[in-house]
Amino acid sequence: MLLGAMPLSRVALARYLRRTMSSVEWDLWSCLRSKQIEGFKFRRKALIGPYIVDFACLSARLVVEIGGEMYDRSPPTDTARAAWLEREGFRVVRFAPHDIRERIELVLSTIAVEVVKTPSFSGPSAPGFFRGRPARRYRRGQRGP
Repeated sequence: MLLGAMPLSRVALARYLRRTMSSVEWDLWSCLRSKQIEGFKFRRKALIGPYIVDFACLSARLVVEIGGEMYDRSPPTDTARAAWLEREGFRVVRFAPHDIRERIELVLSTIAVEVVKTPSFSGPSAPGFFRGRPARRYRRGQRGP
C-alpha cells in the first residue's frame, strides 16, 4: 500500500470495478446493455445495500452474478450476500464463466425468463408514480411553488 493512499469509497470502488471488468463480464454486459433483454435496463457493478453486484435490473428486482475461481469470494460470504438480497426482494441468478463463454444464448434466455417473472404492481394506482419512482413535478427551468 502506498504511503498516504486512502481507501476507496464504495462508489469509487464500483467505478473502478466497472473499468476493470473481466472479458467474461464484458461479454455478458454487451448483451445486457441498452435494454436488449425484453426492454429492461441493467446496471453493471451496481450498489445494492452493502454490496456491489455484477449486474442488476432494479425494476425487475433481479441480480445476475458471475461465479467461478477467478472471483475470490468464499461460499459463506456468497450465502450471506444472497440471503440479504433475497430478504430485500431481489432474485439472484448465478452463472459460471464457462457458461457465458460457451453457452451465451442459454444464459440470455434464462435471464429473459427471470426478468419477465417480475411481479406486477397490483395495488391502486397512485398518481405521480411510475415503477415505484415519483414523477417529476416540474419541467427543467420551471420553479416550484
